[in-house]
Amino acid sequence: RVMVAPTRIAAGIPHKVHHAAALGVPVVTTDIIAAQTGWRPGHDLLASSEPARFAELCVELHGNSRLWECVRRGALERVRSECSPEAFRATVRDILATVPVPSRRNADTATPASHVRQCAAEGKRS
Repeated sequence: RVMVAPTRIAAGIPHKVHHAAALGVPVVTTDIIAAQTGWRPGHDLLASSEPARFAELCVELHGNSRLWECVRRGALERVRSECSPEAFRATVRDILATVPVPSRRNADTATPASHVRQCAAEGKRS
């Protein structure tokens, strides 16, 4: 009914939050994970790094069906917009656009950035 992620130290992408949200399970987590996701506490998830408040949020989310549904809807919408195939393709295109294209003179030794960009563009059309 509730995903609890009491993470105190973190780096990278908090996949556990995305996974729970994608399954329709609302999340209570710490402020560091809320900041990493960029999600709004009280709307997309609940968050506190203070232990007593964290526990209160877990109990409140579990027992309050209106809050549970509201947080669930917010999280599902975030997953739809941020984790869709279209969002991933756009991110990859943006990253690849920053990769310098090798000159013809160095084509044999350089990475095939232009080929990768071409493949990404073809993936968009399919």
